[in-house]
Amino acid sequence: MFSVLWKLFLDILVTSEGAQGLGLSSATPLLRAYAIQVLVSTCGHLATFNIEVDLSSDYSRCLPESHGNPAIQKMHTDPKFLQNHLSLVPGNARVTFSGMPSQQKALLRSITGTDEPERTLYWPFSDFLTYLSGRIYDSLPVEVKKDNAVIEFVPNGNRYMVGHPDTSELATPSAPECVGVEGSRAEFLVGRRLDGTPEYGTIPYHRVSTFMKIKPGNRHRASQLISYACHYLQARPDRPGVYCLAACSCFYQMSWVDSSGSTISPQYEWKNGRRYQLDPLLCFLYSLYVPPVGHITKDPTINVHHVKTHRKPTWDICSGGKTYEKCKLVSCQPPWGRRTAVFLHVKEGQETVIKDYYRNNKRRFKEEDIINQCHSDGFVPGVVRLEYHGEVKANGEAITTAPRAELESSNDHISECRTKMRFIFSSIGQKLDKVSSLKELLMVFFDLNEIHRGLLHAGVLHWDISANNILIRPKHRSSKGDVQLSSNPKLISDILWTETTKTTEDRSTCLLIDFDNSANLSACTQNATESVKVLAQRTGTPMYIARSIAAGTVLAKQRHRKFYPMPELSGKAKELYDDAWGPAHYEEYCDRNGTYHGSIVPDHTTLRALYTELSTMPVCHRPHHDVESMFWTLFVTVLKAVPKSDLEDVQLGEFLSTWEIFEKHTISTLQPTAVDARDVILRDLVDDGPECLTNILHPAFFKTPLPKLLAGLAVHISPEYDLLQDVSKADHLHEAWRRLLLECLVEIDDSPELDVELDPGARRGRKLKRGRLNISNEEDADSDDDEDSRGKPRPRTAEP
Repeated sequence: MFSVLWKLFLDILVTSEGAQGLGLSSATPLLRAYAIQVLVSTCGHLATFNIEVDLSSDYSRCLPESHGNPAIQKMHTDPKFLQNHLSLVPGNARVTFSGMPSQQKALLRSITGTDEPERTLYWPFSDFLTYLSGRIYDSLPVEVKKDNAVIEFVPNGNRYMVGHPDTSELATPSAPECVGVEGSRAEFLVGRRLDGTPEYGTIPYHRVSTFMKIKPGNRHRASQLISYACHYLQARPDRPGVYCLAACSCFYQMSWVDSSGSTISPQYEWKNGRRYQLDPLLCFLYSLYVPPVGHITKDPTINVHHVKTHRKPTWDICSGGKTYEKCKLVSCQPPWGRRTAVFLHVKEGQETVIKDYYRNNKRRFKEEDIINQCHSDGFVPGVVRLEYHGEVKANGEAITTAPRAELESSNDHISECRTKMRFIFSSIGQKLDKVSSLKELLMVFFDLNEIHRGLLHAGVLHWDISANNILIRPKHRSSKGDVQLSSNPKLISDILWTETTKTTEDRSTCLLIDFDNSANLSACTQNATESVKVLAQRTGTPMYIARSIAAGTVLAKQRHRKFYPMPELSGKAKELYDDAWGPAHYEEYCDRNGTYHGSIVPDHTTLRALYTELSTMPVCHRPHHDVESMFWTLFVTVLKAVPKSDLEDVQLGEFLSTWEIFEKHTISTLQPTAVDARDVILRDLVDDGPECLTNILHPAFFKTPLPKLLAGLAVHISPEYDLLQDVSKADHLHEAWRRLLLECLVEIDDSPELDVELDPGARRGRKLKRGRLNISNEEDADSDDDEDSRGKPRPRTAEP
């Protein structure tokens, strides 16, 4: 009963009419935004409450960034939408009211100027659009018909479309009121209703060409239509962009959505005076078959493999002179920006990874150049290998996002043009969460550090270290000249088991992928001005990005000016280090005569002056920022890991609040005063040591050296190294990481009982109530629990 009343109150509060009814007027935007935030936190999505939020209204600006939809934030209205984004319908395809059959005239009259319930409009709209689409299709030239099936409209009745690749618990499927299907809609007929109208079954995404939002009166909201388009484009990697339609009894409105954003038309009233205004609608339908220049609706190199059921389809991909049949879509990123889609092709036991994404044409560095630079002296272990790359073309021209003429004169937005790229890799691996033990996980991060360090010396900085870009157990298809040189980095297998050093196979336990954000440091150093401009780009995955890069400014608190000497090794760890790299190399990085990471720390007054100076300058992305991303990736991985242990994991309160910090972290635009809640985790680790993790990690980890390792790493991750301007070695933090991980791995290797077996793929908290927490999807987690790691009430927020 309480939940029903709470829902009713929030339902009233988030609507402007409801707020006015409660006597809340000018002071309500922030309160209404808070109500929306509570709804999102409670149920994961506004659609759960069937509430439409007009994101163009004032209170949308009060919402936190983490709840914004980038596609909706990039939603623009083009007053010349008809000229810029639609094809003009030819004279032989034009339909006038006077030339319609009486039945269609009756349909048009029934859907305009009425305030009937919403469901009564689904059928008239669907039938009327099917009639217009059929008339246009009949007028098309034969060569156009060969590449297009007729589009007929089906009243979907708010049923969810099926076959979406995102099957996580909190994924919200789309349920548009009307969908345009390729081919006859009779194929989806399942029976008839009591009133004699046809009843249609569920419709799979791969059969849909367009869709429609229908509302009575004038209650149309374009934002929900754009949300439908985003889900659609995720499910359709063969569609560079999509047209969609919103209509109510008073007007209709069209949209074009691709990875550069969404553009909507003005609202066209059904009647202009006494005459029906159908030309924009006809242009919309004609553009589904014959899109205008620059608006590509189909990628001819990807086709749905024959599917007889409503299951998720497989795809046939033509590229590089080859056809890869029955490719499985294994990953689909949000459809704005790069819109990365990853496919897996398996044939005769050989696995091939194909990646498509839309690259910003203003991108300074290209992924193919970066990967080739990595392997310029021979294949480097643990780095993805490229077999083919190129632009994806349609009719001989590269597939690009549509130009945005409405943005050319705007000072607030940049019209970004993107080109579709395709990469075929000969390397595969498994997800990071598939590690089988703590020892394997730490070996992965040891090798990752060494590989990243080696690439740094080759002039490559990854810039996007995250759990998504680190795979394990790499395998490569054999190719001629597959030789590794002696300059390749020494990996953990070389150090613990020296008999593996002479093999030409990939000895790495990890595979570093996704270099589409990476930088060529060699090119940057040729021009100082260009270097600052390029390195100041704030690139990374929000959950794992370094704190100063996320904030866009140097870290400001007193504890960030406290530095710690390079850790020292002893015993077997020191012996193994000397055998691998030599005593001279060890001493080269040790701190002597009061240095910290090779630098003399300025006095307090100088540090404050340096901070004042640097706070006005852009933060450049440096190697130690990537090492910090490694730390956050390791921390999140062990935070979610489930050991195979008899110890019961019952203290979830601090775990939930800690996870919430990562889930809600964003790349802030509030420069330079932004705070980073993750900084409190480092503060506790530095001040309190491993004990602060007692209620955060699974209890099975406390019989291992892991808590001590995390506390040791935090000591060296916490400081702001940009304040040490005379640091002589860019890889100083890599060295600290190497020593601490080596010490921990030697301890586990000597005492196997300190290792913990993990449940591959399992995640803590997965069985918690839906809507409260989502550990399986890093984009949609939430939690309300909040208690201090020492059992005392204390909010986990950054210090003021």
